[in-house]
Amino acid sequence: MLYTLLLVPWATTGADVKNGILLAVDIINNEHKINDAIREALLETNVPGDKLIMPWDGIRFDHERHQNILGKGIICQIIDQEYYTVWPWNLATKELIWPMPREQK
Repeated sequence: MLYTLLLVPWATTGADVKNGILLAVDIINNEHKINDAIREALLETNVPGDKLIMPWDGIRFDHERHQNILGKGIICQIIDQEYYTVWPWNLATKELIWPMPREQK
């Protein structure tokens, strides 16, 4: 599995994981470094949401645009110098403050 090859042997921090993901993206985007079988396997990926740490419905790529059609955004806001999820509403840990107050100097 690509995850095992790129991340597991050396990933010890969040930064390592991010770098591994960036490496995987570079390999996938560079047609000279990836063969058709790997590209096709990625397009056939179907990871259910309950296997992820993000609140997505899963990972499945659109065959035309190659975008994850099951991914969703999440919005955090700094409130009292702490990060809180404010959207989607069902995952919010604090109510959204809008308009955002001006920064105090």
